[in-house]
Amino acid sequence: MPVRQDPPQSILGCLARIFHKSFCGGGRKGPIRLFGMALAFALPFYIILFVYIPSNGLEDGLNDVNNNNNNKFMEGNNDIQLANVAVRDVKLSEREAEVEDMDRRGRVLMKGNEMQEYGGLKEKPAAAKVVTTLPFDNRTKAQHSTEIIGGITVVYMGCYKDATTKYRRALQGAFYTDINRMTIERCLQHCSLKSYPFAGLEFSSECYCAQAVTASKAREKDACNMTCSGNKDQICGGAPYISVYQISTPGQAIAGADHLVNQKEANTVRGYDFRACVPYVKKKGDSIFTGGILIEQSTMTIPSCLKACGDEQHPLAGMARGKECHCGHLTTDFDLQDKVDPEMCNAPCPGDEKSFCGADEYVSIYQTSHQDERCLEMTLKPMGSMPLIAVASFPGSGNTWVRYLIERASGIYTGSYYDDGDLYNKGFKGEREHWLKGTTVAVKTHRFDEEHVATYDGVILIIRDPYKAILSEHNRKFGGHTGYASDRHYTQGTEWIDFVTGKSRTWTNTALNFLQYNKNVLVVHYEDLRSNLKPNLEKMLRFLKVKIDPNRVLCTISSPDGKYKRPAAKQKLSFDPFTDEMKEYVSLYIKAVSMALHITNQTKLPDTYNPHLKFL
Repeated sequence: MPVRQDPPQSILGCLARIFHKSFCGGGRKGPIRLFGMALAFALPFYIILFVYIPSNGLEDGLNDVNNNNNNKFMEGNNDIQLANVAVRDVKLSEREAEVEDMDRRGRVLMKGNEMQEYGGLKEKPAAAKVVTTLPFDNRTKAQHSTEIIGGITVVYMGCYKDATTKYRRALQGAFYTDINRMTIERCLQHCSLKSYPFAGLEFSSECYCAQAVTASKAREKDACNMTCSGNKDQICGGAPYISVYQISTPGQAIAGADHLVNQKEANTVRGYDFRACVPYVKKKGDSIFTGGILIEQSTMTIPSCLKACGDEQHPLAGMARGKECHCGHLTTDFDLQDKVDPEMCNAPCPGDEKSFCGADEYVSIYQTSHQDERCLEMTLKPMGSMPLIAVASFPGSGNTWVRYLIERASGIYTGSYYDDGDLYNKGFKGEREHWLKGTTVAVKTHRFDEEHVATYDGVILIIRDPYKAILSEHNRKFGGHTGYASDRHYTQGTEWIDFVTGKSRTWTNTALNFLQYNKNVLVVHYEDLRSNLKPNLEKMLRFLKVKIDPNRVLCTISSPDGKYKRPAAKQKLSFDPFTDEMKEYVSLYIKAVSMALHITNQTKLPDTYNPHLKFL
């Protein structure tokens, strides 16, 4: 009898067929044994997948909404009800009316560092005020005063006397200079982008970033008295005095003297932005960067090369053959796609034998203090001009990072179903746009109920290994965006057990529901994006129907990590937090998602997932 080639008409039927093929061995076994094996495997899986998971799915989804809005504010209850309405076929005028009604009934306002919500009230509280980011004048600012400058919440720490030798400066992290356009806003954006908590301006055009301040305050009155090269109404330090700001977010305590550390402590937190080890593709004597420069340093160190390239306003530095320092930016013929194992760049730096400066045949590429300016400008589009595309994921799967990549590569801000003041202050200017407004290129969401999923015209679905995604979300819960949970958060009580039980179901439901209830889905695997950024980034841009600008893409992959990146050192737990029982049911869920991807002709899960459970 010929084998039927028609695709099954239901997910259940296809899942059963895949289970039969995978676990029953085809037609080589007897019919009775086949039936018994199929029943043994398919029935429990059916119960888990189609009864146990969906029965908890919507509840988990709503819990995720609440968890992700902890210390943040959602719209009022009426607004949530409105947000659940599918608007796939609504006319622009109807969508505008909904947005206006939403704005009238549920706007969230900033007042100083506090958030006020009046969703569902008939009238606004009289005391509520909208904080605007008007041109900023810091000539008469008070020490430790809190301001919002360029959308970033900062505390002015004061005027500090600076040293002129490079290893004794007050701020010893990133450096950026612009003799024509330096402003306080530009410096704060530069340091915030690199996740530094302190920013300082000096000598009209210099911007410094650091993890700590290593100098004492200036005693001279008005020592910071030089106007900024890009805004004569602002003060950018003095000579040699530096105006220091602490970059903070709503709810953070204002730092004081406890943040001032000595030189040795500052050196321990200072790091370098390593990008890749790549083959040396140019002839000896030529720069590896098209249009770049080559500097030979007989006593080269990583800092000396980074400083030399940064001073020449190049965003990347390459070290090779012990003493060659290459400066430039990415181009179409040099785009970091041919990476090799970093261990191949193993030649000691002549000025610091504890560090490595490439090799005879390989180049170590680092990010300098100078930003590649080809992808810094972003914009919001006119209301209703953009399709409603979701960037959907289970929390902890890199959603914010993907938004950062899309914004830099497309030049259009992304939006969010959530109103996250922290992200807004970090530069995600679409965060405060209503998610149905149609002004952003895509909208972040973690909700996965059918009504919400069907609202979108399309979905970029980010999937990450559930073990790592669950750990990441657990770290975010207890350590914030850049910290880690401690051992005790895994061992005390049943919190961790309950967390894995609920979140593994949520991870599964997020993928299954978006694949089932939206017909226009692009699946992007976090691991693929990390290992092969450029083609996957371009694939997302094509899905969003955004014209690909090669220079913006190259600029994005030149500095790909964004605003929230945990320290490079991995979390060190003294034990495996996932028990055998956890691995057993998580692996079942991985298999379910794997089959759903197969059914919907999506990219399969990366091989690195390696489910622990073996059926046969």
